[in-house]
Amino acid sequence: MGFLIWYGFLVWEVNPLVRQELDRHLGVIANAATNKTLKAAVGSTLAAYGFERWIYATENPCGAMGMPVVLSDGFGLWLLKYMANGYQAVDPLVAYSRTADEPLLWDTMCTWPNIPGKGQFLLRDLAAQNIGSGMAIPLRDKDGPQGLLNIVVSESLVDKRTYFEAVQPDLVEIGHSIHRTMVKIMKATGF
Repeated sequence: MGFLIWYGFLVWEVNPLVRQELDRHLGVIANAATNKTLKAAVGSTLAAYGFERWIYATENPCGAMGMPVVLSDGFGLWLLKYMANGYQAVDPLVAYSRTADEPLLWDTMCTWPNIPGKGQFLLRDLAAQNIGSGMAIPLRDKDGPQGLLNIVVSESLVDKRTYFEAVQPDLVEIGHSIHRTMVKIMKATGF
């Protein structure tokens, strides 16, 4: 059952998943045994909320090369550009997720108006990828690696804030489930 949110002249119907449906999705995420099955489970879960673009990243203390683990839906070429340009060193979402515990709502046009140097190129490239705003969810494992789930939309935060806020508790729970499962997969596979 949904509820209506009055926002200016727009009315949105927000349909958070009922607890039973959310628990079903969380079970599929928790039972994933590989990166591929986890990616599919995350994609279908976030699609149920209307989100099709997301990136999950975590440090990888289990891997021989020490490279982070990244899962995403629809960002293949963008990730290559991101890494090639060294954006991970200037990405304010990465910096935020290392020190914060609360989700951050962000917008490419107004969240970081004074970001210096290479960070401006990052914001320009995000906008060129049709990324307008999103929610960054820092993830922590008690004795394990840090992670980040970043859910993005093409609209500005002005247009999507109310919806993000309405589904934030579910998205945080989904993020922590993803992170626990990935840590389990990394430990089991040494990946």
